[in-house]
Amino acid sequence: MNRYAIISDGVVVNIVSWDGNGDIFSGYETINIDDVKAGIGWMYIDGKFEDPDAPTPPNDSDLYEQELTAINEKYEKDKSVLASAYLNAGLFDGEQEQQKKSDIYQRLLELNAGYDQQIIELDEKYGG
Repeated sequence: MNRYAIISDGVVVNIVSWDGNGDIFSGYETINIDDVKAGIGWMYIDGKFEDPDAPTPPNDSDLYEQELTAINEKYEKDKSVLASAYLNAGLFDGEQEQQKKSDIYQRLLELNAGYDQQIIELDEKYGG
């Protein structure tokens, strides 16, 4: 026995086990689904099954917001690490304090430049 989708007006109305012989489903379209994922209520359009309840893939605006959020979260985390290092340099590094603070500040400038570049690339990627 094979599995068949019973289709009416482009919608799967039933799934049956059937040998495929005879015309017991006259008035319906029958499609063998042994190697296909399909279910009751699915659409059958242009020879393909589509799940009407499948989640909608994210659009460019959604993807932009997701990527922007990830960039911002990483930037804030990295900035926080540098701020902590800057404060610790003032507390614990004595004579080397100014050099360490200067090095940390330079890393902050590089972080900011990298962040700006990521935002530019993100805008270009999504046409913003």
